[in-house]
Amino acid sequence: MENPGVWAAIYLAVAVGFGIGELVLPSSLYLLPFAVGALASSIVSLMGAGPEVSFPLFLVASFAVFLGFRPLARRLDASSFHITFLTESEWKRAAGLGFLERWDQQFHWRNAGYADFDAFLATLAQPKRKKIRAERRKVAEAGVRLRRLHGREIGGAHWAFFSRCYESTYAAHHATPYLNLELFERIGEAMPEHLVLVLAERDGRPVASSLLVHDDERLYGRYWGAIEPVPRLHFEACYYQAIETAIEVGLRVVEGGAQGEHKVSRGFDPVPTVSAHWLADPAFAQAVDRFLQREDAMVGAYLDELRERSPYRAAPTGTGAAADDDVAASG
Repeated sequence: MENPGVWAAIYLAVAVGFGIGELVLPSSLYLLPFAVGALASSIVSLMGAGPEVSFPLFLVASFAVFLGFRPLARRLDASSFHITFLTESEWKRAAGLGFLERWDQQFHWRNAGYADFDAFLATLAQPKRKKIRAERRKVAEAGVRLRRLHGREIGGAHWAFFSRCYESTYAAHHATPYLNLELFERIGEAMPEHLVLVLAERDGRPVASSLLVHDDERLYGRYWGAIEPVPRLHFEACYYQAIETAIEVGLRVVEGGAQGEHKVSRGFDPVPTVSAHWLADPAFAQAVDRFLQREDAMVGAYLDELRERSPYRAAPTGTGAAADDDVAASG
């Protein structure tokens, strides 16, 4: 999207939302830094800056204000601060300021310059390769065909169907969805170049859909849902279509989220994640710190166990210790 006025309106709406949230949660100071960051991004967008400038500014400004509020928190008697989505350099700085570190893991697929999906499969051990091909074949044999819609190809009817699928996923888990059709339509208008909608159809009727979001290097998945049960369709729509998209567009990483050991056998590597936490009460902070040290050891052992299950015949390019930008948020 090239219109900076639209980005300015989006950031302003985000700032207002965080500001209202801060009023609802008095003296928390959890949300105010993000309101300030969004307001700063709205201003630079009005000055003509694109998202390649305004979004990093939002992250940096929010983080800086958050850290600046730490001494203020003591005076206001705030009980805690929590920061996620940190790079390695950021969490090291936070640790130096007395924040506790909590480690967890996500699952990332890395693009080793594959020419196509078969080239990726060729790097896997034969049993894993056979399993993935069998899963894709079962979906096709069920009469389901998938297609990917990019950006402006996604129309109003597509968003309406996706919203229906999204809501069905929450209904199946007896939960309340926190996004809605209006939001999907707005991002479709505001940032189409970053969106891919996977549509699964049978006999010409849509039966499932997943939404993928990407920047210039990474693809983030995925909201998804189905209105008809089809075995293995979840893996196809959420993982294999995401991998194919990354190969097709030339993206470096597919971030598959934090849950699901089944992702490892499908080519996703376990990657350490970190979040930072400050607690005002010293005794409580010490107790939490002791727990986090024990948890850290368990997370490390779990990551080692997951890496031993690698489906690759040899380590693909880019695996191993996480790079600075591979350190992501811990939930």
